[in-house]
Amino acid sequence: AGLVNAPLPMIKEFTAKLWGGENLKDVQTSFVDEDVGTLNYRVAENAAQDAAVFYLPSRELVVQPKIRGFLDNMKDRLVVWANTENSPSVFKVELDGRDFLEDRVAAYDVVSEFRLQSYYYLEQTFNNWKTTTFRAYPYNWVIYMEDLNFTTIKLMESVTKPTDQEMYDKQTEYEEARGIMALTKVAKTLKDSKRMEDVSDQREPGWRAGASAADLRRYGDEQELGRKMTEENKRKEEAARKKAEDA
Repeated sequence: AGLVNAPLPMIKEFTAKLWGGENLKDVQTSFVDEDVGTLNYRVAENAAQDAAVFYLPSRELVVQPKIRGFLDNMKDRLVVWANTENSPSVFKVELDGRDFLEDRVAAYDVVSEFRLQSYYYLEQTFNNWKTTTFRAYPYNWVIYMEDLNFTTIKLMESVTKPTDQEMYDKQTEYEEARGIMALTKVAKTLKDSKRMEDVSDQREPGWRAGASAADLRRYGDEQELGRKMTEENKRKEEAARKKAEDA
């Protein structure tokens, strides 16, 4: 429920502001599946400015005949799929239904209509780098990365959505050009994790009291691993520096 209820006001506000907020009468919200999918419908004074926003639509939902019928009835009116990659059964529109386990023909029929990803924002740890994928139509896709100094840099830009392999290759190129070792970036990832824990402490003091034993154990293991990797990395850097001095 939290996955839907927390961002619901923002989704409703987004829906209301479509068409620049013109001629808005109401935004009606309804649950459309047994998971967390919702339909947020913008009712306008001019029916041509009606719009529908499906939030967290699942694979099972989008291939249902009722959805196909709904899309047909919308005709030229705007329909948005929001956060498909965070839904209970994730799918990516650029795969044209190939990530559906069943009903691939129906999936292609529906998903192919939503190839245009007008706005995209994803922050994740990728290849042990804090990585952000961003796109705002009609501009290009941009991949940002946080370097070892915690500075955000532009890694690459592309007309099409970069694949995981393309991002990995660019990051590898970046690492090799600067002589960055795997342990160094892993150590930074663990520092990032610690920073996030500190932010959680400030935002929600005493969160550990409500954490499970497994969560606390995992956090402790991560901190111990980080300490060991940091020590190992220092030893390797010292050995490399001594070797360079002796050469």
